Amino acid sequence: MTSKTMKEPFSKIELERDDFTLSGQKTAKATSVRIVGIDFARLFNQRVGNPLPVPSIPIIGSAIYDPTSSYAMYNVMDANPGHDFIFYPQYETKTTCPILGLCFINSITTVEVTTRLGKFKEN
Repeated sequence: MTSKTMKEPFSKIELERDDFTLSGQKTAKATSVRIVGIDFARLFNQRVGNPLPVPSIPIIGSAIYDPTSSYAMYNVMDANPGHDFIFYPQYETKTTCPILGLCFINSITTVEVTTRLGKFKEN
């Protein structure tokens, strides 16, 4: 499994707007195809933006619950290295069930994430 993570501190830190910079909107997509609930393409090779059940990357304003959303988050982080946190991501999810409309047999989920990325300023 390959993952991109940024760990948030467990202590409270008060930030001012002058302490960090925000990028413009960044977008990335990910698609997962599941057959009887198994994503065979990622069965042994996962690239996720959140490998743990709780968010391990500092996402301000959202948490990741769908694995495909996590794959999209990995893609936005991978395409834009050097940032410290993700700021209010927005997800657009589309799921289709091509076999008789039964999602437990086969489902295709596409997630597009749009977010701003933040970077702390050097002192």
